Amino acid sequence: MKVKNLFVALLAVAAVSSCTSGKPGKTVFNNKVDSVSYAIGMARSNGFLPYLYNQMNVDSAYFNDFLRGFYEGASKSDDKALIAYMAGLQIGQSEVGNMCVNISSQLFGEDSNLSMNVSNYLNGFIDGTNEDTKIMDRAEAENVADRLFEEIRSENMELQYGALRDAGVEFLANKAKEDGVVATGSGLLYKVIKQGKGKKPASNSQVKVKYKGSLIDGTVFDESSEPITLSVGGVIAGWTEALQLMNEGSKWELYIPYELGYGERGAGEKIKPFSALVFEVELVSIL
Repeated sequence: MKVKNLFVALLAVAAVSSCTSGKPGKTVFNNKVDSVSYAIGMARSNGFLPYLYNQMNVDSAYFNDFLRGFYEGASKSDDKALIAYMAGLQIGQSEVGNMCVNISSQLFGEDSNLSMNVSNYLNGFIDGTNEDTKIMDRAEAENVADRLFEEIRSENMELQYGALRDAGVEFLANKAKEDGVVATGSGLLYKVIKQGKGKKPASNSQVKVKYKGSLIDGTVFDESSEPITLSVGGVIAGWTEALQLMNEGSKWELYIPYELGYGERGAGEKIKPFSALVFEVELVSIL
């Protein structure tokens, strides 16, 4: 059995063995419409379990409860009260399970245990929905949200990553004093390991490069085993600047301040916000 069809089989088996009493009706095949209806339903379920478990955050141990709700919703699809209730249930879970988590991550940083006041968030959401302006009107709410969001975010980013930013500044200052290291006006530093003799790429050029990326403590976060193709204008600012200064065949070591790298947000688990970066880059060819 193909992997992509495995989830379909699991869903079908679970539905038959776990909750047959809740099905809306017996499966019959009296004509082509019966067949196509079943086939479309089966095809639509492809990949559904990963979505249910990973995106909807349903615990697999409670699959029977999902089926119970699924069949109830399907059997009462014209029940306006049930439709409204299920919409509220889904949106409420999404707001708390996804939106509040995402906003908290932006406010306090991904490495923080702090979170929003969920009760206040929900109360504000409902008051806004009901156009209840006793506490604040929508315009005031938007102004307060924008102002305090940036204020709180800046405070927590400084608390969590200020030392990392300062370490990067010190690293770059010391690196700039080393023999052979060149500084550009943007703050980019580079050292020529091998000087090529080919032409230089433009900002819209496609190039082949080999590289190794490290944090200032030497931790390697990415490395190419073979040359890769990329657009000079489609990478971080430090790379875009450096590549246009390099001759084809050159190999440089780049020392990139966070402003020319991944900025205040970082990238992935290893590149934290405000991270200065070190890249060994070889411009193999211009396409």
